Amino acid sequence: MSAPSDPLFATFVTMLIKTLTAMVPGNDDDTNETRRGIARLMFEAYEPRDAIEAMAAARAVAAHHAAMDNFNRAAQPGVSDATVVRLRSSALAAARSVEAMLRARDKRREQQAARRVEAAQQPAVNRETPRQPAIRQEPVPPSSRPDYRASTALTTTQRLEPIAAPSAVT
Repeated sequence: MSAPSDPLFATFVTMLIKTLTAMVPGNDDDTNETRRGIARLMFEAYEPRDAIEAMAAARAVAAHHAAMDNFNRAAQPGVSDATVVRLRSSALAAARSVEAMLRARDKRREQQAARRVEAAQQPAVNRETPRQPAIRQEPVPPSSRPDYRASTALTTTQRLEPIAAPSAVT
């Protein structure tokens, strides 16, 4: 699992931040560095612990910006009522998706914590009892081992009787 200390995780986060930087609204006075800082600030607020949480955090930040953009467009003068309703509905749906992502993240973290607690409560093998020494067996000398070939071979006392051919009856 990717972790924040993994170099690939850091590269992945950098790619996500770069993508989010393009979504951050701003004035012409705002530099790319300012937008990148805002994107990083919002992304890091989710405290992603692995790649799955990083992807969810990026989607949450993008959904937030989409929602805010739709609310902003709905508030502009000259927008028809039907368009305002559509933009606001879309904005509210994006906001609900952010909340759903937060709930899913919290549930996932609770499940991970429960698994860690469960694993800690189970005793590790041989942790509480000392290891038993291995029983050493002496090798059996070849002369005392039964020989499979010798036990199945015909001996001189065992002779096969020839099968008599049936006599012809005339």
